[in-house]
Amino acid sequence: MPPVLGPTRLHLQADLTQPIAGVWFPYTSTLSDELATFSSAIVPTLGSIVALQMDWRSFRARPGLDSEGSPPVPPLMRVTTNRMTVELMVIPPRTPSTLAVALIRLAGGTPIPPELRHSLLVERARHILERASADVEHRNATTVPPAPPGGSGDLPPRDLPTPVPSVAENTN
Repeated sequence: MPPVLGPTRLHLQADLTQPIAGVWFPYTSTLSDELATFSSAIVPTLGSIVALQMDWRSFRARPGLDSEGSPPVPPLMRVTTNRMTVELMVIPPRTPSTLAVALIRLAGGTPIPPELRHSLLVERARHILERASADVEHRNATTVPPAPPGGSGDLPPRDLPTPVPSVAENTN
């Protein structure tokens, strides 16, 4: 296991039903090196991880969120646990720490100091978070919910026909 770079930079909202339930700010673009500590940090609050969904391949090439080539929607990770499913914004490690701190505060539900509330940096962070939230809400609105347990896809469960007794069974 690679050496630990520092504490896991994971911050969750108090209200996990928000479109963006929190943020993860990994130290490197090699996320697989940090998944063990990420998982350890998430389990106490969300439960055991069942699935992670993210575009892992493109993450290494992502510029910082303030870069010219930055995509319009920041990287998002869907975390499914044995208790719930939440969306996290993943802050690329190339993002300047000042912008990352503003995103962490906003997405983690931590108040912004009064002297920074109307700064250009916080406004940029708000805009990034709004785009991420809108993307999650759009995806949730267009996603077909999974079939209920025991169901057969899009067909409702049906009763099996009652067997008809044969002639041999009716003779006494």
